[in-house]
Amino acid sequence: MFPSPLIMKIKKNYVLILLLILSTSAHGQMMQLDTNLYETTTSAKVSTWLKQLKLTPGSGHISILSGLGIQLMQMNVREYIDSFGVSAYYSNTSMITKDLKMAGMNLRKCFLNARRGGVNFVRGSATMAWGALEPSEGDYHFEYIDTTVKIAGLCGINVLGTIIPYADWSMTCTPVDTGCSIFTGGGDFFFLNEGRSGPMCDSDTTAYYNFVEKIVERYDGDGIDDMPGLTLPVLVWEFGNEVESFCGNYDPDNYLRDLDITRRAINEACSNCQLTNGGALEISDMVTDTAFWQKVITDGHQNIDFGNIHFNIGKFTYPFPYTTFKENVDRFQNALTSVGEKTDTWVTEWGIYSGSQNNQPYISEEEQASIYTKLYCWSIANHLTNYFYDLQGTSDNGIGSSALLENISGSDSVKARLFFYTQKLYESKFRDADSALIFLFDTNSFNSGGIKIYKKTATYYVIWGVSNLPSDISGVKVVTDIYGNADTVDVSTLTLPLSSNPIIIEDKEESSITENNANKIHVSLCPNPMHLSATLKIDQNNFNNNEEQEFVLYDLLGKEVLKRKLEKQETLINRENLQNGMYIYQIKNNDAIIASGKISVD
Repeated sequence: MFPSPLIMKIKKNYVLILLLILSTSAHGQMMQLDTNLYETTTSAKVSTWLKQLKLTPGSGHISILSGLGIQLMQMNVREYIDSFGVSAYYSNTSMITKDLKMAGMNLRKCFLNARRGGVNFVRGSATMAWGALEPSEGDYHFEYIDTTVKIAGLCGINVLGTIIPYADWSMTCTPVDTGCSIFTGGGDFFFLNEGRSGPMCDSDTTAYYNFVEKIVERYDGDGIDDMPGLTLPVLVWEFGNEVESFCGNYDPDNYLRDLDITRRAINEACSNCQLTNGGALEISDMVTDTAFWQKVITDGHQNIDFGNIHFNIGKFTYPFPYTTFKENVDRFQNALTSVGEKTDTWVTEWGIYSGSQNNQPYISEEEQASIYTKLYCWSIANHLTNYFYDLQGTSDNGIGSSALLENISGSDSVKARLFFYTQKLYESKFRDADSALIFLFDTNSFNSGGIKIYKKTATYYVIWGVSNLPSDISGVKVVTDIYGNADTVDVSTLTLPLSSNPIIIEDKEESSITENNANKIHVSLCPNPMHLSATLKIDQNNFNNNEEQEFVLYDLLGKEVLKRKLEKQETLINRENLQNGMYIYQIKNNDAIIASGKISVD
């Protein structure tokens, strides 16, 4: 059992008590706790099995954008830092002790709710801010980030490390801009030097390199200078956040220089870590930054492992601006293609509102869930491999009204919107999809469309609003709506035209396989963590020598790293060249997933 409360040793030779009560099983795995998750009138209609569906966290395409670490500072703390500086704050024992307790409680609630949704990554727009973690050169403070990474790891959720290269003592060569305050945007540019931003001074590039190497080494899970109690490493990093914006204040040449420094520092500490660009602003009537990113990708693509874009205007706009969204996607993917790189892209900020925003038309939860679902399926065909949704907020603003969870006024509890469950449904079906083909997509109203999704085991249709079914859909199928209601019907009896809410059409025998149930058969893999090898045992009732059963291991980004054919109930799995860290394993029977789980390697 983990101790409770959790004792954390902090610099300055004092000990802080973090109020973090985490229940665990005898094997050290976190149990599902009561998260006080309520429902809206619409989400209450979701089928019981879908409400109870548990997705494995730390994999898939659904990720969250949420306040992390430094951004959880209370308003009085921000005012104190504005007046006296961050170094003085770290020296104020009573203030930081109180703040860490509050941060621990908020993070715990956040990540437990995210875990319910099977979230892959969590991202804050200023998670690893240089000036917040190193307020003066060589004086490191990891209190908040250690807390964040620890709690996320216990919930099985990966942290995307967003490196913000602004530090109070490194920006002296840059003029003050009073339009960009120390806590601009609620923390997006967390520690600016009294309004300074942009590239660091030439004299401080070595100090910045040392900072990046140090934080990557602390959280990479390789056993060298790791954070005490690290449970899930940070292996994916992004450099900056909307760096081409007014407050980001970068030009392409300076960004390329600092991106290269960041890449080299990361590689020095962690050879298997990935790096992406800071989330790029959306193209809109206000911003035209195509030339900026075209140059960055053309000249610096070797330092970027995948594209990274933002698209927040859907949180305030109706109808959802699909054409502009696609233009943002194409901007990055065409540039990556032109230099021979993969087109895989993450959307690390985006959303579709429900209710009313900025005097825009009302969007119901059902319409919101439908549009999210259609774009989720569209993304499979367009190499968008990770979406970051706002996790929670109030119902009367863009961020909150586009979130998975809605705050309940006067309470710490939250309601799950319909699309919280609908996204779980689609992840359970298509998390492991191989590809997709769009054969119809109404880009103006989203009222009709059809997407064919391919997996090794079967072909699925997601279809809506059509007057005629494709000719290859016939006979008895299982049809599932966005509420998780599944019926076995002869598709010739479906009422046409279909409604604008998408349905999943699949073969009856495939619908009986719920890909996400982690223990369809009894499997043991010991020891876990694995050092040199582990023994895989399959229950006798679930093993058949006449079938093609195999063990497949994936890293946390879904890349296959090891495969073994299973010819007997007990198989020795050797570590071989695996790096330290967490992995997902699947047991497959003729390509059908019959069991899955996690194993760590140390």
